[in-house]
Amino acid sequence: MDICASLELTQAQIQALKASRLLLTRPQERAPAWLQAAQALQMQVANVPLLELEPIPEDAQARHLWLNLDLFQHIICVSPTAAQALVQALDTYWPQPPLGIDWYTVGTGSAQILQAYGLAPVICPQVAQGDTSEALLDLPELSTARLAQSRCLICRGEGGRMLLRDTLQARGASVTLLNVYRRRAPNLNTEQTHLLCQAPWDAVVVTSGEALQYLTTYLTANPQSQRWLTPLLVPSARLMQEAQSLGFRSVVNTQGATLAPVLRALASLKTN
Repeated sequence: MDICASLELTQAQIQALKASRLLLTRPQERAPAWLQAAQALQMQVANVPLLELEPIPEDAQARHLWLNLDLFQHIICVSPTAAQALVQALDTYWPQPPLGIDWYTVGTGSAQILQAYGLAPVICPQVAQGDTSEALLDLPELSTARLAQSRCLICRGEGGRMLLRDTLQARGASVTLLNVYRRRAPNLNTEQTHLLCQAPWDAVVVTSGEALQYLTTYLTANPQSQRWLTPLLVPSARLMQEAQSLGFRSVVNTQGATLAPVLRALASLKTN
């Protein structure tokens, strides 16, 4: 499929994006598809990973949960990494996926991983609603009426927000957390630091609170950086407020963490 068509970009947006300079800060394993699409649109693009994702070795408790997935009515993956861990566990422990489970993801990228494995139904917010826990919690499938006395499993990264757990518990569900990976700051080389702090960009993309904190740390350590003035593209109102509180002057809420809303926001910046 043509990249422009798959991203649902207008000709005016495509024209605005040509020669745009975009810096990504995605984990290394999540960057290639974004880089390929941006290059196909004749953009100047680079990725400096501000997060490293490290799998958490499976212990007896995790193995017990994987073997008893059929005891849950709702299973939620908060990221593509969590979705991939779930798929791998199903492939290891379940000849056929357990029945009677509603599968949920925060974003469409995670949903595609579960759907490609054959899970159904996979429920996630529409792109227009944004890739956030708040948008997921607004879905009628996770209302109090649906959750009362049910069991939920949340597959996630270590140290993530507790909003999902706390809200689902308040709605009457029994919630179990399963940490399948951890995040850490990378050790950037000289070239990456230059790209992050000195090279000129039309916008910088940051898709998580942890990456935003690490970006702030690197910029603070490089007083000559002008990055505080460069437009920052973030996926949610919560992250926009956090970035503004950290001193970023120009912050745009793309209302989604996938590539399409990011590119539409950049095109809007270039034409305004």
